[in-house]
Amino acid sequence: MDNIKTDEYKAWEARLGRISEAATQWQQLFKGAPATIDPGSDLTGDDATFEAFSISNLVGYSLAAATEHLDFTLTAMRETSTLYPTAYLTVLRTSLLAASHAAWILTPTERSERQLRALQFLADDVRTQLVMVREAFASTDAARTAKGQMIELLLKRQAQLQPISDVLKPGLQVDKCRINNTSIIESVAQAAHDDGLVQGGVNHIWRSGSAAALGSRGFATMRLDQNTIIQPPTGGKYSLLRGDLVNDIGPAAAAATLALSFALRMFDERRLDPNPA
Repeated sequence: MDNIKTDEYKAWEARLGRISEAATQWQQLFKGAPATIDPGSDLTGDDATFEAFSISNLVGYSLAAATEHLDFTLTAMRETSTLYPTAYLTVLRTSLLAASHAAWILTPTERSERQLRALQFLADDVRTQLVMVREAFASTDAARTAKGQMIELLLKRQAQLQPISDVLKPGLQVDKCRINNTSIIESVAQAAHDDGLVQGGVNHIWRSGSAAALGSRGFATMRLDQNTIIQPPTGGKYSLLRGDLVNDIGPAAAAATLALSFALRMFDERRLDPNPA
């Protein structure tokens, strides 16, 4: 790795070693049969109310995605011994977001609120799928037919969800439902951490990861003082962006890990019977 191994750098290496061990263990949770949902648990009751969607399935997928992306990042770092400047932040952004989605759905103590958040999450997903399919270019009759069938399927799914919305929050239109990922990241950070500085740090990490994922030049220009300046013989001056374990990659991995740890704790709390026989 290119970075000079200061004491702070070595400390982050040690932290990432511990995070990697946890991520490997968490990854095993999603390689076989899904986690057991106890009959007397909160999630069993959440799932039983409506037939059109399963909260445990939504949460399980988000947890699996969060774990996969975290484990992939740490495995790639270990195997390549290379600190890519933006690629790891892109993947860790997904881990943070997916973990926060799961935690956001599971955190409320009231069943109706958990169900409403799950509905909003699913409705937003269906809406974005519908936008994607409608805007997709179909160049042949077969493609246009397939596109029409997919649109019909997604509209049918919205129609299935609307009666649930009418029960949970009258007036909420499923086809217009949107969630705000930044707000979700912030709310989960507030639930998982008491320290205001840490809460704000998670928001910064989320926004930095978004800039990296979108290929924003601003991500690089904000780090000019950390970059290597190159002055070729032909003249001019260039800035070489380098991966930063201490200020970027390490904190992003920690934020994703803490969000995922909190989400898994909430998952266990909701899926286990508090009064087993």
